[in-house]
Amino acid sequence: MNFLTLASECDTKNNAVSFLQTRGILHNPRLCKNKHEMVLQLTEKQDRWCCSKRECRQYAPLRADNFLASSRLDYKTIVMFIYCWSKEYTSIKICEEELNMNHNTTVDWIMYMREVCEYTLTNNSAKIGGVNITVEI
Repeated sequence: MNFLTLASECDTKNNAVSFLQTRGILHNPRLCKNKHEMVLQLTEKQDRWCCSKRECRQYAPLRADNFLASSRLDYKTIVMFIYCWSKEYTSIKICEEELNMNHNTTVDWIMYMREVCEYTLTNNSAKIGGVNITVEI
């Protein structure tokens, strides 16, 4: 997939959220604390999961319990930034001009993506390398 295809696939909030869900970044589906299936509500003011059981009515923010919890970037920008970061296209200038991110946000996200990768690699049970194989990260 290239940049233009990705941008067209994530052209709306719903499409960008769906893209992140199919890649396991956002929950899909989600259960409430009482193990009921929740329904996703995307609105202009907030994006949240709502328990479908009338007697339960628990809510959870869409970004809760995943690595996007502290982010305020819109979903399309997140998708496009992750793509650019994976291709090493995350210079401050590119992120400012093409993704409308400010300098500090870009630096924070670059560092954050490194932390996410480090966490994933150290907590993943699959080991890379092997006998007489040197892996440089």
